[in-house]
Amino acid sequence: LSKMARPRSRSPQRPLLETLEAFIHDNGLDSKCEMALLEQPEHIQREVISHFVTGANKSAVVMRRIREAVNSRPVSAIAAGESIGRQSHATLVYSDGQLFGQPPPPPGQPPPPPPGQPPPPPCGNPPDWMMAQAISVGSRLERGYNPNPNVALAPEAVEGLDRIARFVLENQLDETVERSLREQPAYLQRIVMEKYVTGINKSAVVMRRIRELRSMPPDPIAVFSAEHDLDDTVEQALRVQPPHVQEQVMAKYVTGQNKSAVVMRRIRDAAVQPAPPPLDSVATFVLENQLDSAVEQSLRSLAPHLQSLVMEKYVTGQNRSAVVMRRIRDVTSQPVSVPSDPVALFVEENQLDAQVDQALRALPVDVQSQVMEKYVTGNNKSAVVMRRIRDMASQPAKAPLDAVTVFVQDNQLDRVVEQSLRSLPPHLQGQVMEKYVTGQNRSAVVMRRIRDITSQPASLPSDPVAVFVEENQLDAQVEHALRALPVDLQSQVMEKYVTGKNKSAVVMRRIRDARI
Repeated sequence: LSKMARPRSRSPQRPLLETLEAFIHDNGLDSKCEMALLEQPEHIQREVISHFVTGANKSAVVMRRIREAVNSRPVSAIAAGESIGRQSHATLVYSDGQLFGQPPPPPGQPPPPPPGQPPPPPCGNPPDWMMAQAISVGSRLERGYNPNPNVALAPEAVEGLDRIARFVLENQLDETVERSLREQPAYLQRIVMEKYVTGINKSAVVMRRIRELRSMPPDPIAVFSAEHDLDDTVEQALRVQPPHVQEQVMAKYVTGQNKSAVVMRRIRDAAVQPAPPPLDSVATFVLENQLDSAVEQSLRSLAPHLQSLVMEKYVTGQNRSAVVMRRIRDVTSQPVSVPSDPVALFVEENQLDAQVDQALRALPVDVQSQVMEKYVTGNNKSAVVMRRIRDMASQPAKAPLDAVTVFVQDNQLDRVVEQSLRSLPPHLQGQVMEKYVTGQNRSAVVMRRIRDITSQPASLPSDPVAVFVEENQLDAQVEHALRALPVDLQSQVMEKYVTGKNKSAVVMRRIRDARI
């Protein structure tokens, strides 16, 4: 091959590619028309894009131009003389005595002509069909293409080729695929080339890979690995890390000669650090929908049940912050009452049958909350909830949390605030916890409440039963039944808030449960 004349490659220059891309984009051509245009020689491409495209279906207009240009200009018009000059028979490009695409001719004889073409003359200039084949073969040989897979290319033919050229050489891809692959981002090129190419038409296989990857969102780890040319071991080590380690590793630029070693050291350093605390539901909602800080503050200022109303639906639209802010205004402008019977609401929302309703009501309140705290999915929701009830009932009963622990967990208060709250008498604890806590720093809000209450002189109630009956407006029968209990059972009945429309019935049920 080194002794043969190599014609220059006829692949389009960058300005022409940019012009083609602009032409395709400005006229909104479909993928079929785009591929047809990119597969044509330069002279046809220039002829097609030299005129404005008008009409409703511009793709059809361009396809018609391509057909007309191909039919009106034969292959001999490729301007072979401009690219490689007129050549004699001795300078035609051969590989192992064989012209690309043709059977080997007898010794000392030129290759046979294609059907319908004149035979080459014994001397002088070769015919146009031989010049066209020489140009095609020379262009591919110059890029490392092997026209005869049974004959290995010489080492000097492969030496100095980049990764894409080697990939094209190994799989014998055509120029259109190579051009399309070189125009892709580095991470996409790497993904395309890391898998073996199988099949008869490998060019079509690679082109399909490119189209599929372009239609998918970019993989941040693949982009990071391709940008810094990391080896496969480092990429796999990064993929098995938790998300917070991956984010910490990829947050900074990678410098140095051995970037793979730098990233591997980052992975080891980040893996030994403690994981950040998990995000609460509001932070997760804000992060997933990319909301601004003003919306987050407004959402955190709402009561928990109003936050759930805002976050229970998907957020769609270009300006999601405006959508969520409108939801917040709608929720706060309408009086929303906390449901008096959470079990009835849960049964109604999930359309559960009466048997499930009855089994759920027979559970203690804390177990009911555990059953209802998760969403119910599936075709038969009644069966799903009944399985939850059985699973909960089979587990050993946990000690119920006191009111202070529940208050601290719901509002994510720190340990200092919890200790200060527990040091108060029960009636002062109730005053601190009776109102919702809003604001970004809830621990500071509760601590201010504690200081305000303790700074005022407050006398201990002489009769806690009377205070409890008065606060909840209980009837005389409930008061009489409550006073008949021992002091420890009275405290057990009164330590929890009473909710519901008929508070007397709720307390009476507590009294019966305490007696058991």
